[in-house]
Amino acid sequence: MKEFIKFREAKSEDFNKIHKWLNEEHVQEFFQPRNMTLEQVIAKYQPRLEKRHPIKMHLALLNSDAFGFLQSYRVLDYEEFSKDIQESHGFTIDFYIGETQYLRKGLGSQMIDSYISYVSKKEFPEERVCFICHRKDNPKAIHASKHAGLKEVRRVIEEGYPSILLRKEVRRANENAENVRTDSA
Repeated sequence: MKEFIKFREAKSEDFNKIHKWLNEEHVQEFFQPRNMTLEQVIAKYQPRLEKRHPIKMHLALLNSDAFGFLQSYRVLDYEEFSKDIQESHGFTIDFYIGETQYLRKGLGSQMIDSYISYVSKKEFPEERVCFICHRKDNPKAIHASKHAGLKEVRRVIEEGYPSILLRKEVRRANENAENVRTDSA
């Protein structure tokens, strides 16, 4: 059964929850490898709440309950990442499910697919491709991303880890309608 996942911008009031999630074992395995204090979380994430910051942070909601964290940014805004993945366009997302009761329920791929659509319209309307880079030793995330429609592009080294780069084309509803009109004219 497909769940209806919504997103909202992260707020400073979410830092306690984000702090809890970042210290969960399943999140530390691939997203945040060491414990963080609440003060460290605030120092790292508070600047990202500003509208002009290149990283956009959101929480995933199911029935109004926050269960996951997602962030997105333009590839070009992070030169080192752009070099690592050998791409100079598009946007990328990072994510995790923080609440353990939502793990292994098939929500990962739904969250990814819905978020790509959401953030491509809201934050990056000029971009036409989304990239996700997963460590090669993270088969659950790779599977969820592929199930969400991303295709493997190449193997890369990101932050020193052998990783797999995946991509998904972003299509706008009005582009499809324009193509139909153009083709039939």
